[in-house]
Amino acid sequence: MTGTYSSYLHPLLLVIFCLVPLEARAGYGDFQREIEEYDPPALYHSSIEKSAQTPEATQPDTAFNDAVQQLQKIQSQWQEAVNSFDGDNLFYRPDRADLLRLAKARTDPAFTERIIASPFSLQEMELLVLLRNPAIKASFNQLLAAIEKYSQVTAVDEILKQYASYAINSGIGPMKNNQSVKMSFPFPGVVALKGEIVNQDILVESLNLEITRRSMITRMRKAFWNLVFNHQAGELLKEKAEITVRLEKITVSSYETGKAEFTELIDARIKKEIIDQELLTILEVQKNIETEIRELLDLRAGSAIAAPLATQEIRETVAIEPLVQSALARRQEIVKLKAMIAKMEKMLEMGETMTLAPFTLNLSLYENNPVMKTGSQASQDAFPVKTMAAQGAGLPVNPWFGSNDSYLRQLRLDLAANRHTLTDIQGKTRTLVRNKWSVFDQNLREYKLYAESLTALSRAALDVAQSSYQSGKIPFGKMAASYFNWISTRLASENKRKDASIAFAELEEAAGKSIPLKENPSDITTGKQSETPGE
Repeated sequence: MTGTYSSYLHPLLLVIFCLVPLEARAGYGDFQREIEEYDPPALYHSSIEKSAQTPEATQPDTAFNDAVQQLQKIQSQWQEAVNSFDGDNLFYRPDRADLLRLAKARTDPAFTERIIASPFSLQEMELLVLLRNPAIKASFNQLLAAIEKYSQVTAVDEILKQYASYAINSGIGPMKNNQSVKMSFPFPGVVALKGEIVNQDILVESLNLEITRRSMITRMRKAFWNLVFNHQAGELLKEKAEITVRLEKITVSSYETGKAEFTELIDARIKKEIIDQELLTILEVQKNIETEIRELLDLRAGSAIAAPLATQEIRETVAIEPLVQSALARRQEIVKLKAMIAKMEKMLEMGETMTLAPFTLNLSLYENNPVMKTGSQASQDAFPVKTMAAQGAGLPVNPWFGSNDSYLRQLRLDLAANRHTLTDIQGKTRTLVRNKWSVFDQNLREYKLYAESLTALSRAALDVAQSSYQSGKIPFGKMAASYFNWISTRLASENKRKDASIAFAELEEAAGKSIPLKENPSDITTGKQSETPGE
């Protein structure tokens, strides 16, 4: 009986199992076709298109990156500017060809010694001191060090930016909500302010470099003209010494024959002793000048220095008023103080940005942090709902706000003091330029008096005395006196030329600008303009 039931049951189950999948497959195919042919309503398509066009909640921090790129661009501009002699604040603008010709002197002392061992010009000495002076090299390295501040600014703020980006953790998603508006502010703006502060710092160092160049070039110019006069004075004194020796011999012969008095013999010997001491003084002064030149050129002691070429034309006078206006606009100390004032203004702005209350208290600022601020399980309020008792209504969200306020007051007072100092320096510059111009003008007029009149008159007197001596009308002593007067007049003329040249060098130093020979007074305030990097 059991076997019979089983024999009927198994075929029945087999038929059922075969029929059920067929029904299921038939229903699934209809369902699949229905899904493939399904067309959602138009509202769904519009919402999809809108969401595809909507940017993500968190955008890349392009403001910070733009600020960093701007700083890097300014840094590159400064690195190019320091190796050139272009700009409106330059005291001395060398000739390109001469600078390339002497460029080897920067690192080769032997090359420099060969140049000064033969007669040299003032332009060569100016270029050599520009290339070799240790003080100028030190200021140049300080300028390069200041340029490196740009990378320090960006590095520190990049670290702060990274800290801010990881200071918030939403706990969901691919870390999209880590860039908080509150934590990222005010990094881009502060980076820009820091860059402007560094830019003013570099401008100050570049002006310090130019002040050092101005000082060293002026010292070399003064040493050059002192050396020129020293060699000329030595030649004139040697000529005078020869006449003195001859005068002494003639006076001794005349005294022995009874034609001269003893006082005349004593007077001749006194003149000889005085001239011998003057020659010794000239030699010692020459050693002092040569020692200063070696110091300025960083050369070893004992380096041979030849006689300079005194071919430089005498400087012509310039109008005082255009020169004063040029000094007020170009003198390095004034431009430097203006840069320091601009730096303090940026520091004050940055301090106020990071310390004082902003224009808004950010009471409506909503940060994209839905896990913590939305839903029934929110642990934070989406918007501020109360004011802390320690802060008070209307105050910035900074309990220690007052601790930084004294620093801002100090900075404002320092800024006001520097502005008054600027006014004081401008007034002193007018006085300084006026005094230096007056000294130069006086020495120039006196030099022209000797060169154009007195030297010729003394020469004419000597010619008359020589004719009288040859005809026996006057003794040798009177003729020698005329000769001494002619030599003294020539010596005074060369001394006035030296004084006028040194006075002009000091006038250029006071004005902060080298003035070419016979420059048009109306063009003194003009020059090659160059923008400061970062402006």
